[in-house]
Amino acid sequence: MNPHGDELLAAARALDGSLRRTRRFRRVGRRCFERIDRIPPGLAELGRQLDALGFRCPGTYRLPRFEAQIRAGLSPDARVLGLVVAPADRPIYAEFTTFFADGSSWTTNARPDPAPPRPAQARLDRCPGLPPAALLARHRRNLANLEEEGAQTATLRGSGGPLAAISRYLDALGY
Repeated sequence: MNPHGDELLAAARALDGSLRRTRRFRRVGRRCFERIDRIPPGLAELGRQLDALGFRCPGTYRLPRFEAQIRAGLSPDARVLGLVVAPADRPIYAEFTTFFADGSSWTTNARPDPAPPRPAQARLDRCPGLPPAALLARHRRNLANLEEEGAQTATLRGSGGPLAAISRYLDALGY
């Protein structure tokens, strides 16, 4: 539990009216995403690679709570959430996540440092340094294996887009 949660919630509620009147901020669930125009070069490059893989990315956003900038998009079949994450204190990396009908998820990421603990239903395949195209190919191979075992992927089509999918992903991780 965040000891400053009540203070942050009160501040967010105080700003809520102004946030709703601007296109710079998007509230999705209990999260607020700030659209950014100045994109760091590394994030821009990996973002272009994500775009080239067919992901529809509506923009680049900052998640104030996590001190990170992200570019997110959905695959053409709306089964994979693609992210480029630029944390303030670590190298930029890409990751791909798919949700399943039973509420679990599978993430394949290139995060260079160990990920924080996650619930058992939020499985992770770490591949530090792997470029987005190779990472996506690995993710799709993992999905094919899981589907052979009977897993049913959930579509993100109609789910509210990439930001809603990110919010769902953070909820699944317990953030």
